[in-house]
Amino acid sequence: MMVRWCEDDRLSWPVIRLCKCLKPLVDDWDPLSLLAKGAPEDEYDCLTAFLAGIFFNEYDAFQFADELENFIEEHFGVGPAMMKSERAKRWRMQIESFCSVMIALRQPLSEYLQSFTEAHPPVEQLPQLRTACTSSSPQDS
Repeated sequence: MMVRWCEDDRLSWPVIRLCKCLKPLVDDWDPLSLLAKGAPEDEYDCLTAFLAGIFFNEYDAFQFADELENFIEEHFGVGPAMMKSERAKRWRMQIESFCSVMIALRQPLSEYLQSFTEAHPPVEQLPQLRTACTSSSPQDS
């Protein structure tokens, strides 16, 4: 069977790669201790995808933390509004610390993703693959 390659899929490869890079960091952080309590390994995949979506925005640590905190509160229903003052301060410090790490990783991950994209050129640059991908009749092998 011939596998068809969609150019739109290729464009999402850097995002998928970014998610793969961010997932271990998010899982290690385990902001709600869900993984520590036995939650499935994909518990924070929604959070990882959200972070990938805002990762390269020009946020400082505080803006990044605001976005992240809002997402966690809306998605998981946990946030500073339901915490006592001291706990809310610790929560915010943890989020800001994590966001500082994310910001420090922007440049190295940007370079990594750029090199990944360059190593996987668009279909237009691979004429033999483009011909195979645009073939109208699938070939079984």
